[in-house]
Amino acid sequence: GLKMRNAGLSMELFQKLGASVVLMAGGEVVPSLQRGVIDAAEFCDASMDVALGLHEVAKYVIGPPIHMGSNMFQLLVNPKAWNALPADLKSIVREATISATLEGYARHWGEAIKAFEKIRQKVKVLRLSPQDQAEARRLSIEILEEKSAKDPFFKKVWESQRDFKKAYQPYHNFTAFSAAE
Repeated sequence: GLKMRNAGLSMELFQKLGASVVLMAGGEVVPSLQRGVIDAAEFCDASMDVALGLHEVAKYVIGPPIHMGSNMFQLLVNPKAWNALPADLKSIVREATISATLEGYARHWGEAIKAFEKIRQKVKVLRLSPQDQAEARRLSIEILEEKSAKDPFFKKVWESQRDFKKAYQPYHNFTAFSAAE
């Protein structure tokens, strides 16, 4: 099958879809595509793909990104160090983290829009059919359920995310515009 660079949980999705998944560092992706070591690559998003140069060596970009549920910004702090902080500094760190996240999202989407224009100029843009998207969603849920059966913490997180999506979906369906091409 298709030899594809991927990482993380989505590796299992692409394996279930029939791909042979290869894990490799970002710096190896473009040369590996050029030499035919891999046939396809997933890296991150449009801005990161352009920074890496994928649009210079790929023939197609396929969307939507069925492997990406969301983009997450996070700050990891050693619990001992966190507990040693006084309340006022904890508050400052929390607010600075929120601010950095919001600013990061705003910058990210601006960069992604510009990058996608560059991609569209170089490669053919393809969109997965609704049936293919539904199959990817079904397989993703299957993977998440399998992992939940083996790991209580994973199950707790998955159920929380699933329940939020279920609660949010009617509102999203009501407020979202249909995409215009």
